[in-house]
Amino acid sequence: MHEEVQARITAAIAHGDLNPGERLDEIALCEWLGVSRPTVRTALQILTQRGLVESSARRYLRVSRPDPIQLTDGIQVLGALWGIGLRQVLPSVSIELIRAHSAEAEQLAALLRDPERVAPEGSEVILRVQDLFHFYLVNADNVLLSEAAVPVENRVAQAARIALPYFDFIGLADLVEGVGHASATRDVTAAQALIVAFLELGEELVARVTGADERGEPRRRI
Repeated sequence: MHEEVQARITAAIAHGDLNPGERLDEIALCEWLGVSRPTVRTALQILTQRGLVESSARRYLRVSRPDPIQLTDGIQVLGALWGIGLRQVLPSVSIELIRAHSAEAEQLAALLRDPERVAPEGSEVILRVQDLFHFYLVNADNVLLSEAAVPVENRVAQAARIALPYFDFIGLADLVEGVGHASATRDVTAAQALIVAFLELGEELVARVTGADERGEPRRRI
């Protein structure tokens, strides 16, 4: 039962129905969700571990606020690592892996363009986008790249989940579609340009997060 409660609260954050910084009341959530307080409490504890909710003993329980600095730094680091990986991978990786990667990109782009699906599945979608780029690291002949990227990817994914209400999913869909095409054609130059586009999209996301924090409300894109 608490898994369903987690999903509904996550969807509410993604839709902007629960805003970053908004205080959460367990009793009110019980009434809204129609479940018991222990179920809500378990769900909130898990969401806290995932970074979507933050709490301080006897002070507050609220929707987490994205950390713009963490997003900016993490995105820049990942862009550099992914760029190194793709230069090694695209010319030599097997055609079977290329086809699978391109197919995943096509499916993911279609999902990102469907607001009815992408909002409730937001957290999972973020991981799929991350895995799409991580492909260039796990298939590179350099284990240090993957090992260096994993902790940064995890931190950025956590921050990105919190920032779901600010995402430009259509822009992300265009980027993902381009990644699939670049892989299918083994076009290193195009793939590198997409890494730059990813960094620019990340900077725009941070700007929206920062702007929303200044006003105290999110700028919704979905």
